[in-house]
Amino acid sequence: MRAGRTLAAAVLATAIALVGTVAGTAGTTAQAGAPPAPECPASLHCRYAPAAYALVPGAKSASQYGDYDLANRPEDGDRIDTIVIHDTETSAAAAIHAFQHPADQASAHYLIGRDGSVTQLVPDRDIAWHAGNKYVNAHSIGIEHEGYAMRADFTEAEYRASAELVRWLAARYGIPLDRDHVIGHDEVPAPDAAHTAGMHWDPGPYWNWRHYLALLGTRLKGARRTPRVGETVTVDPPYGADYQPRVTGCDDVCPARPASFVYLRTGPSAYAPLITDPLARAGLKQPTGTTLGADWTDKAVVGQRFVVAAVRGDWTAIWFDGQRAWFHNPDGAAALASRGDGAVRGPAPLSGTAYPSASDFAAAGVPAPAAPAGPSRAVPAGQAYPAAGGAPLPSDYYYTDALSCSAPTDCLRVTGAQTYTALHFNHRLAFTPTR
Repeated sequence: MRAGRTLAAAVLATAIALVGTVAGTAGTTAQAGAPPAPECPASLHCRYAPAAYALVPGAKSASQYGDYDLANRPEDGDRIDTIVIHDTETSAAAAIHAFQHPADQASAHYLIGRDGSVTQLVPDRDIAWHAGNKYVNAHSIGIEHEGYAMRADFTEAEYRASAELVRWLAARYGIPLDRDHVIGHDEVPAPDAAHTAGMHWDPGPYWNWRHYLALLGTRLKGARRTPRVGETVTVDPPYGADYQPRVTGCDDVCPARPASFVYLRTGPSAYAPLITDPLARAGLKQPTGTTLGADWTDKAVVGQRFVVAAVRGDWTAIWFDGQRAWFHNPDGAAALASRGDGAVRGPAPLSGTAYPSASDFAAAGVPAPAAPAGPSRAVPAGQAYPAAGGAPLPSDYYYTDALSCSAPTDCLRVTGAQTYTALHFNHRLAFTPTR
């Protein structure tokens, strides 16, 4: 491991990477030099502890490296438009140690400690490996929080330092402070169905999204009332002693605690089964239709938006994951109602990325990513799902192959004419080609 850190230091001291773009956009250069001062508001206690950028031990080629990609965002055309919230599931020191070893193949831009300290590990301009989705990585900043999802042990100092950092980053890069652009790791889509079971579910059911949004200065839109069919609802249950849903997975039943989600059921009754994920039913190995904290398939989280499919008494049904999903919502106690607009209506194909076409990759002279594996999701006819993020997204792909961008046509942004719309489809976002 010591040799790996020595190599990382040598690379950081000497590498100059050419970062190009395709489709007529001018190329730019990115310099990898000495660790920079942390990119952080002056009011926070920040330090820089560089993540590994080195070949893995025993590497047989320059393509076997970790723990992030050199880039020059946003000047190279890769916009930074999303903040992804993570938790470490270990101590801050252990997480930093892991990120400094290339064999771990993971990193984040920042880590917030329980004491409110901020450690930057990867420069904002570079692409940390944090989301489990290469497209999302290319356009996001990943922020780890010291703590454990099922212990609800995030501190007030942590929430406040994180919110202050995110406000600063949002101002710097023009990121809207809303739940379309500030998301949990659990909301990142799998790049394809085959990867669904391996997607993470942090920061978990007890992350206090209501409090965090208040610290960001973000107010969810809508009114506390019974919604009407076709309107949009924003999930917003109370976070306190009056709402403590039963959760399992803490060596059995978890202690009663406030939570940031609502359970989704197959019918308008507390006795109706929890919904299940159709892909999980098709054979994917992941929990579904359970009260496990790790089971994201039957939970809608604070700030997520969905179209109302039906209303019956105190129960509201939304279109969710291709089905009607019911939650208890007396007089709007668990969701804010607003006029429905900007919804994507079925039938419509879905994907976990917004990549260019195969012909765009051929024109750029770089290999296209592997075709999606496993069954695909789609918006069924007659259903609607709210668009997320406003304007259509350009299709792009940041191609990397070797350490220090040393391979031919390396560190190249491939672009295409197709645009995509992000939408709230289930617990995770999805992308559909813009019509």
